[in-house]
Amino acid sequence: MFDSNDPDLISKLLDQSKYLKKERSLIDKNIEPWLKKLDANSYSLIERKQKKKEIEELGHFLYHFDKEIVIEEVFTESPDFIVKSYGNLIGIELKDFITNEFEKEKEGLLKLIFNSVIDNLENNLVKYKGNYRVEFIEENFSLKRKNRKLIEKEIISIIEGCNKTPGVVKSITKFPYNGIAIHKGETTIVGNINKELVQKKINSKGKLIPLYRKKNLNQVWLVLIIGGVEKSSDFCLFDRAITTQEFESTFDRIFIYEFFDRKITELKIT
Repeated sequence: MFDSNDPDLISKLLDQSKYLKKERSLIDKNIEPWLKKLDANSYSLIERKQKKKEIEELGHFLYHFDKEIVIEEVFTESPDFIVKSYGNLIGIELKDFITNEFEKEKEGLLKLIFNSVIDNLENNLVKYKGNYRVEFIEENFSLKRKNRKLIEKEIISIIEGCNKTPGVVKSITKFPYNGIAIHKGETTIVGNINKELVQKKINSKGKLIPLYRKKNLNQVWLVLIIGGVEKSSDFCLFDRAITTQEFESTFDRIFIYEFFDRKITELKIT
């Protein structure tokens, strides 16, 4: 978290930018070959989008867990991925936490608005490049089709520095970035992650473990994702008591990965 009144703010932002570029470079080294293969695959548009999201999330998890682990296969489906760790083949299943379908739909509509704004601003990339954080006056504003266009125009107007009629946008903060990115700035709590929910997620993925075991894998892991590539601002209340509790599973290891905080928690298994 940065203080806008910090006299060293620019320097700190530049340092963070350098760190993020280095992180991105190492993540890309692991996932970029697979993203290219994905583009050449016969998946449908929806399937390709989902698989790309999963590859991105896996790449981030591996980077923060152990940079030496490399992806071996992404088109296995059962399990989702196979990676190599110091000579051992490990199957990895990914599972998202989705605790509020309404918020998921709302986020998708906001993403459409932001993408449209980006398309508009990219006509003058040199002038408008940056990472924009949009904060709204209220959480419960309408995202019906006619309102989405008004919100889009309001965001563009603020970024361009034009006068605007007050609407739903509270403020837009710009950070250094070599392209154009837009995300929702406030945090929305979308649900509570407790032991019961975690066990339910584990059970939903555990049924196919006997099939995974037939693939000559040394271990099979489950990675539960909080946030993720398409979760621009939402987070869940994570009950930290989970870290001391035991879960029933035949997975060899189970992790909870908090995407935006880059935190990894390994669960105890009985």
